[in-house]
Amino acid sequence: MKPGKRISVGSRGLCLAILCLPCSGLLYSIPLQRPEDCSLQQYYDPGKLSCVQCPDTQRPSQDGLSCECLPGYKLGSKNDPVITCHKCLDRMGVTTDGWDCIKCPGALTASGTCQCSPGNILVERYVNGTPLHEAECIDCDGSESLTAPDKLGLRCERCPQTIISWTNSCSCYQPNTMAGGICFNAAGGHILSRVISTIRYAQLGVLLRSEWLSIHLQAAAAACLVCLSTAFILIR
Repeated sequence: MKPGKRISVGSRGLCLAILCLPCSGLLYSIPLQRPEDCSLQQYYDPGKLSCVQCPDTQRPSQDGLSCECLPGYKLGSKNDPVITCHKCLDRMGVTTDGWDCIKCPGALTASGTCQCSPGNILVERYVNGTPLHEAECIDCDGSESLTAPDKLGLRCERCPQTIISWTNSCSCYQPNTMAGGICFNAAGGHILSRVISTIRYAQLGVLLRSEWLSIHLQAAAAACLVCLSTAFILIR
């Protein structure tokens, strides 16, 4: 360790102490805490190397590096990592961006946002961004327009072409099956069942089944079968 620096352990835990030689006699200490030292109501501030208490209207974020509003509270201001939160009125939800309160057409999610039924998307604002007086759950047209909610449930988007090609709809119904984003006829399942989806871990000396390989190799095999069938028809 270089002269002028030392580690001191006090009654309150481990501290990083730096002794300035020009200022002899002055001792500066920085509390040293780790993320796992934080309580359930604290987040870890890397800049201060310490745990910081979240206010009563907030809780630690999922990554544990800041606070977020409790369900039912909207953002009032945000200046990372400091935020302020304000409670929404009873039976009102929080918009998905967290900045406004809005009346919901139905139930609320665990996070306090409006919840729509499967197949519907949540609409909270006009096109110009102004919040609606009440949120709307709009059904995506899966019959004529062949659309379905995106992964976030915020807009309708066209269904995957592989599903439309097989079923002329947004559903990969039986006897078809879905693998790796491809809808294919399960009649060739005896061939697809031969797909090898195991990996040998030499360090452990064991064979493990890979879910990723199982899904995507099945999809690749199905795509090859489709191409072969198409080529056979063209040749005939």
